[in-house]
Amino acid sequence: MQGQAFLAGGTGVVGRHLAPALRDHGWHVRALINQETAAEALPEGVEPALGDLLDPSVSDLAAGCELIVHAASAIPKQRDAPPEAWELNDRTRREGTRHLIRAAQANEVRFLLQSVTMLYADGGTAWIDAGSARIDPAPNVESMLDAEQMLFESRVPSLILRQGLLFGDKFMTVEPYRNAQRVFVIVDNGSAHRGKASIKRVQGRYKNLILIHTPVHASWLNQAVIYFSIVQRKVLTPNDFTNLDTLEQQLLAFGRRYEQIATPFEWKFTRTDLDRLAQRLELPTPRAA
Repeated sequence: MQGQAFLAGGTGVVGRHLAPALRDHGWHVRALINQETAAEALPEGVEPALGDLLDPSVSDLAAGCELIVHAASAIPKQRDAPPEAWELNDRTRREGTRHLIRAAQANEVRFLLQSVTMLYADGGTAWIDAGSARIDPAPNVESMLDAEQMLFESRVPSLILRQGLLFGDKFMTVEPYRNAQRVFVIVDNGSAHRGKASIKRVQGRYKNLILIHTPVHASWLNQAVIYFSIVQRKVLTPNDFTNLDTLEQQLLAFGRRYEQIATPFEWKFTRTDLDRLAQRLELPTPRAA
């Protein structure tokens, strides 16, 4: 047994995966829930703790724990939500972090804070690393930076994880997918889900899920990719722009010009050609005498 861990956000996007992971690694997990019915969503073996993260008394629920994890958020579901819709999320980050820090200080335990990479300024086409990272948060993530600062100033032994984009498999837990005979998921060959290892991983979790990868060299079927290929040849080669402003001007100018001269693509590779190619590929390769 690793010890006891207090998890805020145990039924959220990250927390519902983190709770069973902590449990499976030997932790006794106590997950904060704000209503009794939420206990049904917790994995087996995870202890529910009814309370409110925005109430200072929430720190009492973490008593006896060796680890406190703050993975709670209240992000609006609408992508274009107005600023006032972010108020609860801001309070969850600021007030919630403050209350959990108080619990960590009282119990002299470690603290794990889930943060976001959106704190960084846009690096354009360049990779963001330790040498180029610059903090410039959008208004709706300023509260996350405040939470990090509070934790840093508290001197509590802590780790801050700035996560990137998330994708998940929640759709497989609801109907009609959960009890479907077969569910086909078509994906590209991105590094997060490439090859046989990804197929084995998802089918190990969901027996009825079948992962289908698009052909590796099938980007010619994608109209957007075709346009980007034209841009690469016509605008970006050679790549000798003096600054990003010049690059932006060239791209926009080409886009406006291309809208005037573009014509529909006419595919010359017909279905008959495809059948002929498939038949040829099935023929055994002749061996040299």
